[in-house]
Formats: sequence, structure tokens, C-alpha cells
Amino acid sequence: MLNRAITNKYGFSFHLRRFVHSNDKSLDELSTFSLKNSHTHDVSVGDSSSVLSDSDIDKINNLAFCDYTSAPKEANTKEGTLLDEKLANVKNLFGADPENRAFVNYKLPQGLKNPYIDIQLNQLKRKRLSVTQLCTTQNWCELRNFYDFYSQNLSSQLLDLKFQIQKGKKIHKSLEDETHPELNQYNSFVQDFLPLTNLAMDIDSDMNTLLDNWCSSISRLISLFTSGGGHSREIICHGFINIQNGKLVRDLTKDGNTSEESVIISGIIDHLTFRNKRNHQVQKRTTGLDREDQSWDSILAKLLSDLPTLKSNNEIVISDIKTRSVPKMPSIESVVQSSKLQTMYYKYFLSHLSQDMTQTYHSFLINAQRRGLDVDAPIDSTKILTFILTNPLFANDMDHLLDGKPIHFAPFDNDTKKPSTFDMTAFNNLLDQGSTSFTIPTEQEEDDLEPTKCISLQDYKRFYTKWKTPITLKYFAARLSQIYYIVGNLVSNDLMIEYYYHNDNFHNTIFPYDPVKLEKHAHDVAMVWFGHRDMNPIEPVQKKFNLYCKYCDYKHVCSWKNKNELKLADLGKELQKIILDSNQHNLSS
Repeated sequence: MLNRAITNKYGFSFHLRRFVHSNDKSLDELSTFSLKNSHTHDVSVGDSSSVLSDSDIDKINNLAFCDYTSAPKEANTKEGTLLDEKLANVKNLFGADPENRAFVNYKLPQGLKNPYIDIQLNQLKRKRLSVTQLCTTQNWCELRNFYDFYSQNLSSQLLDLKFQIQKGKKIHKSLEDETHPELNQYNSFVQDFLPLTNLAMDIDSDMNTLLDNWCSSISRLISLFTSGGGHSREIICHGFINIQNGKLVRDLTKDGNTSEESVIISGIIDHLTFRNKRNHQVQKRTTGLDREDQSWDSILAKLLSDLPTLKSNNEIVISDIKTRSVPKMPSIESVVQSSKLQTMYYKYFLSHLSQDMTQTYHSFLINAQRRGLDVDAPIDSTKILTFILTNPLFANDMDHLLDGKPIHFAPFDNDTKKPSTFDMTAFNNLLDQGSTSFTIPTEQEEDDLEPTKCISLQDYKRFYTKWKTPITLKYFAARLSQIYYIVGNLVSNDLMIEYYYHNDNFHNTIFPYDPVKLEKHAHDVAMVWFGHRDMNPIEPVQKKFNLYCKYCDYKHVCSWKNKNELKLADLGKELQKIILDSNQHNLSS
């Protein structure tokens, strides 16, 4: 055996001893082998019982951490460079395994043992977790997921380079655009409208992002019963989880009202389908909701009135969309279970948000406040103007606030803590500045032409004054609480995963909601996210190492894998020896 001290490209220093074949002519009569107790023993080369077989030696010498003569094939690519940086970063954060210095430790880093507090909150400044983060914790391997999380910037850049990730995003986007073209229409209008009118709007602010999400979710959930053909996509939802006991919070007024007690878990539902309970036919439109003079208020009032009838005849199915690189179902059970749990979280959140409208109202306000937003501050008037010009249902609803009329939601109507003014008189100046008409793209017709409709600033002149009821986030929270109450009460216990290959929905898996399994999962993953337990590696079985580690970025530096594979190899040799001894004993007897 030849000694060689090296430092590998990930920064680990170790003393490498290369094993050689017993028939290597360069050896003298004696060869030296290292054992775990660091002693060396002289072994006669001629003693075949003491020398590893050629096959064993080839396997050892071909291990990646022994390959000091060449770099990985992708080392000179952008992906290879990012991977090297990520592995070096993980090694620096997690350190070496004290018992296996050449490999990365499989314990959470000293001083950073609470992933949520130490990384998500203190470093990334995000006061929430996502459903995806909870579900991917155990979908593959906790070590890999937290190694990635602690080096998040580099991990995100690597994901962006992967073709399948980009393909999946495009499929999600195409499905969203097909069902909700109004989002692109709004963005296109804003890009043209602001320069032409010399108006300004902070489109990158947290307030603007939240407003877009809230307003679009109201519109999309209403369209489930009106213009959406029984479908709605990319719908926000949220819940809370207790930091200490890992339980999903059921009542914010009693448990988890402060950020010290609970954390927001946010999610985006891929697909909702409104269907008949009996024949499962998609319900494309609800009677009485297609008048031109409708507003959010009138539609919500009608749906709330008809809710008992709707509930007895119809249901809403929650789906999660998974894209595949081949038209084949996932073969790993933990990946399938992760997808099912993700949909169960959405079911739990929608059901929770439909229990009591007042509690849901406060839940949305707490969500905004934990993002550092003032729920009582007047919203940017330019933002409201763009909503008015592009969303007729919203514009008609604004007449209530303009004239100081109630919106028929008591927690908002009875709220005395409101700004004193909301002034849009400045927009009268736009009427004297050149063109006051603009075109907005509408849904495509069958001839594939992109039709447009013309809107005039003059038609909305009634809003360019001082409003009697200023518009704040509380207004949107009120409308959200009403529509989520309706939708949540219709959600089915049957959940679905839709599998797509390219744009082909090649398989759907339908399964029942399991609240016991969900609660157990929430508690288990919360314990590691909030620092109450360490990471759990995969079971040390060779079959699982072959399955889970094959495409893992950390397979060459993972101490858990290395140590346990060596143990498994030793165990195999011991079992082989026992079998041989047993066979010899049988032959001799």
C-alpha cells in the first residue's frame, strides 16, 4: 500500500493510502496495510487470506474521494464551479466529521442549530416558512435538504441551471396563463400606462407584491364560479405552526398569536377544480353571477346566500401539479408521500380559513403585519387606479368606499381605526394631459388574434376625489375572508396530484385527506426546523444509498454514506467468512 497525503478539492485534508493489487511486481516481499486502530501490520504478499481481492481494491481505488488525479467532468462549467463553491461552503459551515475527517459532518452546525431562527429569520430575513420547505425536508434525505438550505444562494443558482426545473416552471406558467390571462394583461397595461401618464409606482416593494397576491387571489377564486370555467390556479393560502410543540395552530386568539409563539406557513395551491359531487363534471359557471353590473360585493353576497345549496351539490378539489422528465410515475415512495402531504397542508389551511370569517380576517392581517406592513396605512393611489382600470368587478366595489358605504363585512365596517383621508383628486390632471384612452389586451379568441378593449380615464372620473372611506390592506383582508370562507366550505376530502410530461397530463392520483398523518408530519419536521432535534439521515441500507445518493451533490463528501457503506462492506465480508467457515465445517464433517 502506497502512502500519499493530499488535500481534496473541497478543502478536506486526509492521509490517503492507495491499495495495490497482490500481483503488483513493484512490491517487495512485504506490504503494509492500515487498520482502524492506526497500527500497521506486515503481511506476506503470498498469504492470500490477508490480501484484498483485485475486485475489492478496484472498488476502493475508484471511489471519488480517492481520485486525486482528475477533477469532475463538469469542473470547468458554470454548474461545476457553483457545485464546487457549494460543497466548500457546506464543508465550512458543517465542518468535518470528528470521526471521519475527510468527510462532511452530519450534525447541524455549532451555533446554527435552529434552521428557522439562525438562517431563515436572521440571515434571509424571512419571517415565515413555506409548505414546500416542510414537505421537502423528508422527501429525499434530510442531510441533503439542509446542506442545500444552509447554502441556499448557491443551491438556488444550481437549480436555475437545471433544464427540468426550468421546464417545470414553464409548464406551470402556461397552465396559469391559460386559465388566468388577466395577470399578463395587467402587467402589460402597467408597463405601458405608467410611462405615458408620468405616474410612478414601486412595483418591487413588499406592499406591492402582497397587494398583487391578495387582489389576484380574490379575483381568481371568484372566477372559479364565474368566468374561469370551473378552474382556478396559483392561489395563496397560509396557516401557523407552534414553535415549541410543532402543532398546527387552530385558533390564533388562544394559541400562537405572537411571532414568538408561532410561525407563518405559506403555500400556493396549483389548481382548484369546482365540480359536481355526484358525476364529477366540472361546473363552468354559477347561475346569476354574469350580470355586467356585478361587483365583488354582489357576487360574494350571492355566493354566501347560496352556500348551503352549493355545498350539497358541489365540491372543490385541490390538486398539486408535478412535472416529470419522463412520462412515468415517481418510483420513490417518500417523494410520492411528500407530494400528498403538500396537498394535505393546502386542504388544512383552506378548511381552517373557512371556519370563521372574523378569525380569517385577523389571520390575513397578522400575516401582513409579520411582513412588516402597516395594515392601516392608505394604499398607493396609483396602484388602486391601475386595479380600477383593469378590473371592472373591483372598480364597481370601490363605489362603496368612495361614498363611505358599508361593504357588508362587520369587522371592517365597524373598525374605527381608519386613516382620515384618501385623496385621488390629483388624477384629474391626467384628463388635461393628451390622450386619456388606453387599450387593454383581453382573452384570445379562436382565431388567435389578440383582441383589445379600450378604456378611458374619463369613464372613471368619479373616483378622482377625496374618498369617504380610505382603502387599506384591511379592505382586501375583508374580501379575502369572505371568499375563503366560501371556497373552504366546499373543499373535498378527495385530493389529487396531477403528473405532467411536457404539456401532457399523463396521470392523476386521487387520495383521501389524512389529518392524523398531516399532524404527525408537521410535528416531526417542526422539531428539526425549530432546533428541537438534529437532522435524520436516511436508513443505512445499501439499497437506499444506491437509490437516494445516486444523483446527490454531496455523495462524495457525505460522512454518513461513507462510514455506513464501509460498515456494510465489512459486514458483508464477515458474513461471507461465516458462510465459508460453515461450508468447510460441513465438508469436514
